[in-house]
Amino acid sequence: MKNYFYQNKFRLIILFSLINFSSALFAFDLNKSLEQAQLLIKADKIEAAFNLLNPIADDNAGNAEFDYFYGLLLQKMEQYSYSVLVLERALLMQPQHIGTQVALAKSYIQLKEFSKAKKLQQQLEQQGATTEAVEIEKLTQSKEKDENKAYSLKGFIQTSFSYDDNLTSGPDSNFLIIPGSTHLGPVAIGENLEKDQDFFYAISGYLGLKVPINKDLKINLGIWGSQRFNRNRPDEDLAYMSSWAGGSYQQGKNNLSLNFKYQSIWIDDQHYQNQYAILGQWYRPLFKSNALALNFNVRTARHPGSNTLNYDAYTLGAIFYQQLSGLWHPMLSLEVYGGEEKFHDSTTGYLGHARLGTRLVAHLHFNKQNTFLLRGSFEDKHYKQSHPFFLGTRHDQNYSITGKYTHFMFERQLELSAEATWILNSSNMSLYDYQRNIVSANIQWNF
Repeated sequence: MKNYFYQNKFRLIILFSLINFSSALFAFDLNKSLEQAQLLIKADKIEAAFNLLNPIADDNAGNAEFDYFYGLLLQKMEQYSYSVLVLERALLMQPQHIGTQVALAKSYIQLKEFSKAKKLQQQLEQQGATTEAVEIEKLTQSKEKDENKAYSLKGFIQTSFSYDDNLTSGPDSNFLIIPGSTHLGPVAIGENLEKDQDFFYAISGYLGLKVPINKDLKINLGIWGSQRFNRNRPDEDLAYMSSWAGGSYQQGKNNLSLNFKYQSIWIDDQHYQNQYAILGQWYRPLFKSNALALNFNVRTARHPGSNTLNYDAYTLGAIFYQQLSGLWHPMLSLEVYGGEEKFHDSTTGYLGHARLGTRLVAHLHFNKQNTFLLRGSFEDKHYKQSHPFFLGTRHDQNYSITGKYTHFMFERQLELSAEATWILNSSNMSLYDYQRNIVSANIQWNF
């Protein structure tokens, strides 16, 4: 019995020794990685430092030293919202750490969360870190001054080159079975309705003006336009021109915005439709890494020279945002919305419908220059009246998936992106069953 006790005691000593040795070895590897990252940063190799630390970020989450240094690195990459998540975690572990407080305050300032930065400034003053507190105060005042300057003007110009395998959203089959006339067999739909593929290029531009009235109230004005040129189907060329005016009001954590929008649409150089809309949104951060937005859109569409396609519509929605730490720092958003379109003319009343949909978006940041956006959506449409051709009530379900990779150059002034979209519309009426695939290469200059 005595020998058994000493044997197990010896085994426990060996086990604890191995654990202590492994911990020391792990700490050595971590310190070595941090030292290498520091050398890379001094050599202005920010992306290389990120690639070194990012794979071990999840394993070291909660390590105050690692989170502090990793948060600083994210800040240098201008990923301020992600750096806040990491630095806040580091501050929980070491609430009096001056470097963490300064770094976190700087990220808050970049995100325009000035009240949080001022709280950290006061905390630094209480700790006797006067020099650091003054630095934060000056940065806050400078950023607030920039926010309250006379105006800011932003815009972009974009060129896109695309391929669309179903330009007209035509049905997958060129022959349909018409309910009530099955004895006739499949009926050809004709060239005007069948699917058609084409290459096209588009030019678009945007210009936005923000005029602050005071620190809480801002006026927004903007204009956006786009022209698409098809290679083989000029009768499907599309042009859009939109303009809007409105404003936003900040009250504490609540942000309210209201805009009035006008849009014109041309098809094959012919004026097709005018739209008038009112858009409103309430936005509020909930906790440290998520937010909620509620929005509405009320619009009316009018067609010059024809009243049969005029309609009124509304949409109500909610969007939940969640910022995650870890690999690629994904920003997730989940949107749920519903609404209705109502056509005025009795001959087109069957086009009116109620809709309910959802969208899930993941925005991934590989590094400062490269991002990827993945969006999936689903929409269910119930039409209000019987279809005059199919002698039934139409019901559609629409699915879509979009992926977009973007590479930034010249301090984010130039964007190079590749985008692909898959669309499936499933209907109880075969005329409206279709699939559509669109791929695009885009070049955008921001100013």
